[in-house]
This record gives sequence, structure tokens and C-alpha cells, in this order.
Amino acid sequence: MLLKINITVDKEGMGLQLIDKIYACQQSLDVGYKSDWHISFGPYDTNCDYNILFSNMPGKNHLESKFDLSCFDYILFCNGAEHLQVASHGIEDLLKLENAFLICNSVLADDHPLYSKIITNLDAVLSCQQYWTQPFYHHFFAANSKKSLTRLPTIWAINGQSRTWRYKFFEELKKANLDIAIKDAISTVVNTHIANWESLEDTDFRQSLEIEYDNILIENPVESTYYVDLPSNGIDGKYGTIPPGYEFLDEYFTNSCVVFPESSWLNNELVITEKALKCFYAGSLPFPIGGANINKLYNDLGYNTAWNLLPDELKLFDSELNHRKRYTMIVAAITWLSANTNVFNSNLFKKLTADNKDNFLTCTSLHKCVIIANKKFSNMFNKGEENGIN
Repeated sequence: MLLKINITVDKEGMGLQLIDKIYACQQSLDVGYKSDWHISFGPYDTNCDYNILFSNMPGKNHLESKFDLSCFDYILFCNGAEHLQVASHGIEDLLKLENAFLICNSVLADDHPLYSKIITNLDAVLSCQQYWTQPFYHHFFAANSKKSLTRLPTIWAINGQSRTWRYKFFEELKKANLDIAIKDAISTVVNTHIANWESLEDTDFRQSLEIEYDNILIENPVESTYYVDLPSNGIDGKYGTIPPGYEFLDEYFTNSCVVFPESSWLNNELVITEKALKCFYAGSLPFPIGGANINKLYNDLGYNTAWNLLPDELKLFDSELNHRKRYTMIVAAITWLSANTNVFNSNLFKKLTADNKDNFLTCTSLHKCVIIANKKFSNMFNKGEENGIN
């Protein structure tokens, strides 16, 4: 049965790419590669079985004044392929509607309160693969030139902007006095942004850090230059500009383990970014620092982390919801790795890193997320038929 699906686009966003991926997934299910979904883009269409409204980072007043939301069968929001913490107030308010969903770059644990409302789109996997494996970008040549570097059984740590939660962790790591080189961003300590959706443990931790670091916090930090004066790619910049975070430092190829802070610090949320993907491509194992259960979420996507090399008793930190306690446990785990670097010469290490690179290059994690997204859309349409929507 052919389903006619119309999508009305209020504000375009990267989440629209997920529609194309799902459509291709539907095509793959047919012998002749013909999808049983006919998708059109335009104003609300009474002749279609389903009408979907799509909007990128909308304001609630804007959306409600421009559209009769009750007319649409489903509403899709996009936050520009960012994690949950990045969302407009319009998304926060309107996501409470039963038929509203958010397309974003977050992978959530199945007991997360927003698990059923999120449709994951791993945008960074495709972007990084494009930059690092295609010879239209200088990253391709730079990355290949580093493959001849000698990898040692060592651990290296790199910090980004000194948000309070990151500053706290690296303070604890430095106190351990381990033989680990740490590359710190040259920046002042700034507050951790309030997230639209926080657990009690998240909120308690964030607020306690504001008190703890009140004397060194910068209320009005200097504007970041991360997206300023970027080198262009290609003749006359035909391939655009790319932020510096996608560049490879030698350390990803010369160390066996890279400790880094995630983009998200919230419990039960994983955000796949270039931070971990650089490890996967370069052949080092990531030791991500973030909220509870991120290592399990990495594993669910088919990726391995240094957590997989630890003794079982040292793996317990991953499920610890108390951020301070978890940081203490993480430092203990890194201390063990620092004292047992022989694990980086093991066959297990070779298998874990080889599997990561294969997963990244073949987009296995992206395939899994699109399959899940396709199932969510199919369930939505099946539920609509059961409820007599069309």
C-alpha cells in the first residue's frame, strides 16, 4: 500500500537529511528498490495520508502563530545535529505534545525520560568520513601522512573549553600525578550551561560547581574564535570551511588511549562527535569523560572504548549517577591503565581498535540508527492507521 506523506518545512535544518536516509532504507526493503512511501514537500495537503511539520530550532510563538499545529499528524523538530542540551525553548515546550519528536545527535539510554521522543541522526559520522577519506580535503592528506607515526602503549589527555564540569574532572586527574601528558585548552573557567532536560544528579552537580568555582568563574568570557577565520577547502573555497576540531594532532596516532571530555556531560546520553571518531580512525582507544552509561551506549552502537579493557570491578563507574563519585572512580580506572600499559599491546586492544575503524568506515553505527529511525516512523504510521488518522 502506497502511503502519501507530505512534509511542510518551516525552517530547514540538518535533520531533513534523516528523511532521505529513511527513504533509502525503505527502498532497500523492496526487490525493485521502490519505496512504498511517497514523500512530498509543500504546504499542508489534504490529499495526503500524513502531514508532517518540520522546523529547525523554532520559537513556540512563531510556530503557533504560523501554523495550526492540531492539523498535523506529526511534528518533527531539529536542533542542528546537536545534543539535547542545545534546544530552543520552543522545542522544550512543544516536545511535550504526544505527536512531537526531536531529531538530534543524542543517543539515549532506554530508561531516559526522553527516549521515545528522540530520533537519532549521527551526522558527525558522515561528516568526518567525508573529510578524512576523500582527497578533496586537506584533512585526507594530513591524516594519511600520520599513519607512519609510531604508536606507543601510552595514555594522552586533551581538554576543550574549561566548562566547570570539565575543569573539575581534570583537576581530579592532575591530583593523581600520573605519567600522562595533558593538553589543556588555554581558556578561563566558565559555567556549565543549564540543560533543558537534566536529572536530579545533573542539576545538583552543576549547581554545586557554580558554588565551588565561584571565585574563578568568568561571567562574560571572551567570545570563542572556534568558527572564526577558518581555512577554506578547494579551489575558491568550493568545499567550504571546516572547524579546527576536525584536524588530527599527532597524539591520536602516537598514543594508545586518548582521554577527552564529551560534548554532553548529562547522564544517560551519548553524543558521537569528531572527538571519538578521530580515535576510531587513528587506531587509538577513546576514554570519554561524560555522564553515566556512555560507555555502554558506545558499545550498543558497536564502538569500543578503553572501558572495555578494564577489569570488571573498575567498570562500575559507568553506571554511577553521582558525577563526583563517578569522576573519582574514573581516575582510579585511568590509574590502573597507567600502571598496566601492557594491555595496549594485547590482541584484545588490536581487535577493539580494528573493530572501531571498520565500524566507522562502513558506517555500521549510522546504519543501526537509521534502521531504528525507520522503525519509529513505521510505527508512527501504523499507529496512525490504528487510530484512524487517515
